[in-house]
Amino acid sequence: MSQLSQSSSHISHSAASRSGLSIAGLLLMAGCYGAAPPRPQAVTLPDVAPGSPLEVYSNSSTTFENVQKESETCPQGHASGSPACVKTTYTAKEPVTRTVSTATHGGTPIDYAQFLVISDPTYQQSLTTLADHSEACQEANVPRYIGMGLAIGGLIAYSVGASNGNDVVGNIGLLGLAGGAGAYTAGYFAFGGNRCVAASKLYRRIDYARESGKTEVHGSVTALEMKTLADKFNQRRNQAAATAN
Repeated sequence: MSQLSQSSSHISHSAASRSGLSIAGLLLMAGCYGAAPPRPQAVTLPDVAPGSPLEVYSNSSTTFENVQKESETCPQGHASGSPACVKTTYTAKEPVTRTVSTATHGGTPIDYAQFLVISDPTYQQSLTTLADHSEACQEANVPRYIGMGLAIGGLIAYSVGASNGNDVVGNIGLLGLAGGAGAYTAGYFAFGGNRCVAASKLYRRIDYARESGKTEVHGSVTALEMKTLADKFNQRRNQAAATAN
């Protein structure tokens, strides 16, 4: 019996199984990172004079509308949620307030995507940061794919070894899983894979083009947020003008 076979015989199937699951878990927990996101689609901005104000107009109206309601009746000794309770749905007229907001820049009507770009003081810097994250993310793809390949091959070998009772093949599979986890983890921490996650989050935050064409924005909370953003934009505009003078 070879030295490898002798060492393999000391590993029980249950121990090998636990090791395989542990390494597979490590591989999954080491960091899930994917392809680098693209540069967000450009949002065309209106041609207005520099230093033009950003303004938000909100209108709220209240009407009585049919609203779906639900009531619950429970027998004595039964709490809400008990199978013995009976739920009843009905319709009632209630006052409903709806808020609609629009925005202009320098008196020119703009849509919500344009408003978000104009009011975001970090937008251009965010584009630069996103490009840096995406470049690092792409460089991490090599160890990532190597790790995935080793892990898949190791998992297959381990499964074959376990089903046939072959400890040698099973341990080779474990080595593949370990190597895959190592390469995948190195790609995440050492080669920029963790920046794939940051890039994806940043992309979702500044992908304002998805709001293009939306000239009316609904909701009282959003109206307040837009008003706050516009006020901050105008404050920065006024401070810049005062500094220039």
